[in-house]
Amino acid sequence: MERYYVGIDPGTSSSGVCIFDREKKRVIKAFDDDNTIIPTRLRGILESNGISEFTTTFEKMRKYGVGAGESVFMTCLWHGRFIQWLQSEYGTTCYSIASPEVKLCFLGTTRGVTKTAVKQAILELFPQDGGGKTPAIGTKSKPGSLYTMKEEKGYHHWDAFATILAIIAWQGKRFDGIVYTEPEIALSYNPI
Repeated sequence: MERYYVGIDPGTSSSGVCIFDREKKRVIKAFDDDNTIIPTRLRGILESNGISEFTTTFEKMRKYGVGAGESVFMTCLWHGRFIQWLQSEYGTTCYSIASPEVKLCFLGTTRGVTKTAVKQAILELFPQDGGGKTPAIGTKSKPGSLYTMKEEKGYHHWDAFATILAIIAWQGKRFDGIVYTEPEIALSYNPI
């Protein structure tokens, strides 16, 4: 397993990103941003932290019925574009996992499971070493292991983080859910 993981929860026009150091068990950076800005912002964070090799995880869209609308297709488009860019620039291995599988990984069920329940399960996995009501996150004066998750507004970076932890559990054979290994795309240009 790689030391570093980059998780992305793609959206129609903005996405959530999380960069995780598996060895130190800490989030390096997490953010939600416009899709067109993410490559530049992520590249800068990776370079400033000396990260050139990592595994990438994505929240994958699941099949939708006839009612699938424009937002579903735009999200799928960005999912593919991010894979193209990351494989072309970094040669990263990309895994995708659907939200119901993430819920199964953390809570053993998909019935009635909310994003809040998944977030709570994540918080319970980490040391309660910070201050305040949520010690895993902590406060400015006494930050916890996941303090960087608090620094950004939005929620999609939590979903991105959940995909990282689910893939790590799958790689460690602690979860046997459905995970997709994205095929390598032979491109020699930066599509974004």
